[in-house]
Amino acid sequence: MRTEVLQALRDSGPGGRFALASELVTTDVILQRWASSVGDGLPTDRWDDRPVVKLPPLPDDVAIVVDQYVIKSPRRTRDIVSRWYKTPEPAETIAGRLGMSRASLYTYRSIALNFMRWKFEGSDNAQLVRLVRGS
Repeated sequence: MRTEVLQALRDSGPGGRFALASELVTTDVILQRWASSVGDGLPTDRWDDRPVVKLPPLPDDVAIVVDQYVIKSPRRTRDIVSRWYKTPEPAETIAGRLGMSRASLYTYRSIALNFMRWKFEGSDNAQLVRLVRGS
């Protein structure tokens, strides 16, 4: 067990197999803020007591634009983004639900984030463009 934990930490750290590329960090932050901005409006019975730091929600106009990009994205991208950012499920569970390995999930997540970054950079919403560019 200890070896597995150490391997997971190496894989997820800087330069690890599952580390997020630096050019995708702003897109990841935008999607984290989107997830706390936009809800499905339904109450949940799921208890999630994990300590997490929540980023401030996006302004409503930006959150709506991001939501539209997510909804209109290809099915695999939409599924990965929605499950990754809107559920408390671990990567293994998300991968299983999507019929892929954990390593494949991280690869597809990177592809999905690149797609979302491309959409955000081409947006007519100046604030979203500034956020994705980190300025």
